[in-house]
Amino acid sequence: MNYWQFDAETKEVNQLALTAKYRGGIFHVPKNSITVKPLPLKDGFAVIVNDELSETYYVEDNRGKTIFNTVDGTSKTVSDLGAIPSGYTLKPRPNQFAEWVNDDWVTNADDKYQFDYNQVDTTRRALYAEQVDPLLAEAAVKKAMGLDQESADFIQQALALRAKIQKENPFPEPVSHG
Repeated sequence: MNYWQFDAETKEVNQLALTAKYRGGIFHVPKNSITVKPLPLKDGFAVIVNDELSETYYVEDNRGKTIFNTVDGTSKTVSDLGAIPSGYTLKPRPNQFAEWVNDDWVTNADDKYQFDYNQVDTTRRALYAEQVDPLLAEAAVKKAMGLDQESADFIQQALALRAKIQKENPFPEPVSHG
């Protein structure tokens, strides 16, 4: 007589058939074992025994897979048998601007544009403060000293540097909603 062991907690059946010992006129089957042949292995599923130990059935098995929260994109690893929980997906969030819409991630173009715009604006302001403002301050000092040509030269340098900063740090194209 063959038997198959199962995990006491998950009820997952081991597919390896073992032979029961026959002693004293009876077969000795260990605890947490079944004598009914389990369903064959099926990819993506675990074979589970029912509470009566009379038959087996399939349960979706996603253990070890990374799933992603459809609200904020955070990830976690599945540790229990069963389907992917509601509010989670196997699809990773492609970027911080993606939102879960109709069972897929969709990038919110307006949010991405605003983020990109703010990044460029912050970069420009920092470069202006570091590089352009000192030239303008020096131009003001030269002007106050009556050195109009030197003041004009500093202003020209500041304007050229400002144009260079803008060219090297262009604002993103606005989102078209048409």
